Amino acid sequence: MGDIFARFRNWLSFNADITAKSSDEAWDPRLFVYVMMPGDIQPLDRGMRFDDPLAEKLEQAQLGSISGGGSQLDVPCPDGRQRVAFCGIDVDVNDLDAARAMPMTELS
Repeated sequence: MGDIFARFRNWLSFNADITAKSSDEAWDPRLFVYVMMPGDIQPLDRGMRFDDPLAEKLEQAQLGSISGGGSQLDVPCPDGRQRVAFCGIDVDVNDLDAARAMPMTELS
């Protein structure tokens, strides 16, 4: 049984040499912006309505890029259907002050 788990762990492991960024591209948490949007916004809707337009504006202004996003599930509806409490967009920026205002103007 232990061999099965070892194989599974090996299958899930990653090659650190491939996924690690060079020191020039090191991630700086001070240049990370999380855009939180309350409400039941489904992932595909979030992408079309918010992620894609924001990514385009960030690229045009050379301020950064979207590195991810996600949704936080809320307590299920009485009928058992899942709903989203809030969603967010992960943004890596080059200029924090200039980039902070962009999501507020672009997503409103």
